[in-house]
Amino acid sequence: MSSCRQFSAPLRYASTRPSTALHLEEDISDPSELLAAYFGSIGSIEAGGCEPRYIAGSGNAGYRDGRNAMFDEITGFAQVSGNIVLIADHGNNCIRKVDRQQRLTSTAAGKCGDAGWRDGSLGNSRFSQPYNIIKSSTGNNTFFVTDHNNHAIREINLDSGIVSTFLKDEDNLYFPIAMVIDNTNNKMYVTMRYSVVSIGLDSRRIQKLSDNRGDKIALVRPGVIIITDNPRDYYLRNRKRSVITQIDTTGGNVTSRAALVWPHKNEYPQSLFFNASQKTLYISERDIIVSLQVTCKYFHSEKKIAATTQALISITSQCFSTRKIV
Repeated sequence: MSSCRQFSAPLRYASTRPSTALHLEEDISDPSELLAAYFGSIGSIEAGGCEPRYIAGSGNAGYRDGRNAMFDEITGFAQVSGNIVLIADHGNNCIRKVDRQQRLTSTAAGKCGDAGWRDGSLGNSRFSQPYNIIKSSTGNNTFFVTDHNNHAIREINLDSGIVSTFLKDEDNLYFPIAMVIDNTNNKMYVTMRYSVVSIGLDSRRIQKLSDNRGDKIALVRPGVIIITDNPRDYYLRNRKRSVITQIDTTGGNVTSRAALVWPHKNEYPQSLFFNASQKTLYISERDIIVSLQVTCKYFHSEKKIAATTQALISITSQCFSTRKIV
């Protein structure tokens, strides 16, 4: 096993070569491991190792079901159970299903290679570059999908075998990317190319997030949104600015702050996962995953932060303690 990449700072990384982890989640079948989606494959990373164990996918772009499956850019996935994983196959315009025990991949919804917008049965439905997929808060086999090019949130019910459109709005759902459900207020939060919106799960009313001055939150291509242990705090990866932005919606007001300026030149964080029980934030960038221990509610710094490794150390002294992932 190869050694893990390190910088001069006392931070440990897990190698995800030969590709970047585009989506991270805790493995519900083994909470000591992470599931990571790469461009053309999905794998698991154990706490004691550096290299991912691939579950499905060759790593090359393409389309093929079976035991030698191929994907075309996995941008998100959701775990149906400890064995079954649904995958947003962005480039193939469909939703795939991976049986981990059998190592078998099949098409769960849509028709791979055929972009469109159609509701109906799983096989007759159509998607256009699905980006993210999450499980509904109802507890049944219902999943939401950000249907990127259709400017829509789609709903997949595995029990009924039906795909429907939860919400479609070309003005207010402009190329939706990632989403998360907050059970405390029954809302879904969705990131798009230039903004973040909240959607009432009952009313289906869209509201653009504003800060306490009435201004829209200025985000450039926010990509990933996650819920922390404080259900009103949300962390977003802001790609162009290479920062992690924290949004607080407590008390009805919305405030945003730069929580962490990414210190690695010409790199940016790709995916985030927060383990609430361990108070650990996992962040992926090109070929690596870093874990940081969160020790305070807001981990922003009032100081001017330069894009250096030392900048990350100055922030960790306030709100993070370093922790091995490997």
